[in-house]
Amino acid sequence: MPNVKILADSTCDLTSDLVKRYNIGVIPLYVTLDKDSLQDGVQVTPHDLYAYFERTKNTPKTSTPTIGDFAAFFEPYVKAGQEIVFIGISELMSATVNNARAAAAEFPGAKIRCVNSQSLSTGVGMTVLTACELAEQGMGADQIEQTLGASVTRVRASFVLDTLTYLYHGGRCSAVQNIGAMLLKIKPRIQVVNGAMTPTERYRGAFSSVARQYAQSVLGAGKPDVLRRIAPKRVFITYTVDTDRIAIDAVREEVENANYFSEILETTAGCVITSHCGPNTIGVLYLEKP
Repeated sequence: MPNVKILADSTCDLTSDLVKRYNIGVIPLYVTLDKDSLQDGVQVTPHDLYAYFERTKNTPKTSTPTIGDFAAFFEPYVKAGQEIVFIGISELMSATVNNARAAAAEFPGAKIRCVNSQSLSTGVGMTVLTACELAEQGMGADQIEQTLGASVTRVRASFVLDTLTYLYHGGRCSAVQNIGAMLLKIKPRIQVVNGAMTPTERYRGAFSSVARQYAQSVLGAGKPDVLRRIAPKRVFITYTVDTDRIAIDAVREEVENANYFSEILETTAGCVITSHCGPNTIGVLYLEKP
């Protein structure tokens, strides 16, 4: 049986328990606060980002691990004779996977496969857990990479945001869009489509009510065919820290009331998602059936 190590970047937003259970290696992205470049989840937390934003009214910059970082990350597993499958955030959002591939080329005798998740947050995490299960079944790195190539297009990742403030300060939307959303009290739904973030639906009202509407929409309330297209094995409820607990509980209630999923996983978003979305952001992420 091949000895395969599954690796991911910190945007996968998996809990420490899941990382430990599946023995996943995680490399952190960087977050820059003032002049300090800090490792996501190691040297900086989402609460640090909130404090920085309140102080400066700027969102922090994020950056990928360097090729040298990846080479150092891969080296112990290569020396141990393991095959490697690395899964990273969408190539349209970050150079992470490209840097991983460049580092892999420095180990010509090793089998290192780098997979573009075409997603973010636990959309990446969904693919990481799939890879772990394939490795447990005895697949080698080549077969895992091939299988993931088909499944990443079936990952569905979306979030609803309470405010566009963080996206605006991070240059992801215009001042007109931000002011219009504030005046109309619009809560946008952001969907990952073909590896990029795209606004889809708009909601109005209190965030807890919006979160419930969003979850109902994702799960196809009144449209049973929508739910039947979802793979029932697991679903993620992922949110930024300091998100309204009433909103989280509303989403969880809708997911549980669907009486459909074998595993419901709650996770908090790391610094990368938080830096773009801010508090009161919540998503339901899942895999569609083939």
